[in-house]
Amino acid sequence: KTLKLRSSFATMRKMRSAEQRVAMSYEFEDLLNNLRDKKQKSEQQTESQRMKKLNQILRQSVKSFELNVTGNTVTKYDFIRQELNVSTPNSIDNCSLEIFDGINRLKDELEVIDNANAVIDIAPDDPSKLICDLSVKERSRLTASIGASHDAHALSQLNGQLSVGVRNLFGGGEKLDIAADLGLGTTSQSGSSLARKNSLETGNVIADASTHRDRDQGGNNDDRWRTSS
Repeated sequence: KTLKLRSSFATMRKMRSAEQRVAMSYEFEDLLNNLRDKKQKSEQQTESQRMKKLNQILRQSVKSFELNVTGNTVTKYDFIRQELNVSTPNSIDNCSLEIFDGINRLKDELEVIDNANAVIDIAPDDPSKLICDLSVKERSRLTASIGASHDAHALSQLNGQLSVGVRNLFGGGEKLDIAADLGLGTTSQSGSSLARKNSLETGNVIADASTHRDRDQGGNNDDRWRTSS
């Protein structure tokens, strides 16, 4: 009987100890959940405060703009500034959009740069001046393509096409394209064109300047110069 009582007491103590551990585990889990909730609420409030402060900064007006450019080994500084086209006085938000649009033009339309990174800040000594530090990676300037075709019924009718281009020729977004059509027993043609968006010195638009040379089967040359503006 004594052994049975001792065994019962030992079993009861183990059960109580297990219940206490379970209760402590639940309390600890509740504590962790409360801490997570408080941290999440704090982060949400902090993010909301950050967005509110950011919106206040973006609505601020600036009277002048300073641009610093690095990485432009070929592209002219004046051309980059002209394409960004930041107008002042204006809000920081609108200036940021103009910078973003200008970078997209340089990248997608003019194909001058591969990518760019812009850091915008207020001048430490002048709260009315916006400063943009722009680092660019210029796109490869040379392009080339070669093609060929032939007539299965006439081996002499072998034609080839060669095209070479140079981007950003003078640092202002110019494009030079040279193309040639070559063939055996057919007329061969070659041509070149120079397209320039804007002249930084005069503001004039230069459309095309093309040269064409045709050679017929008899070997006679016919040179034609054509320009348009």
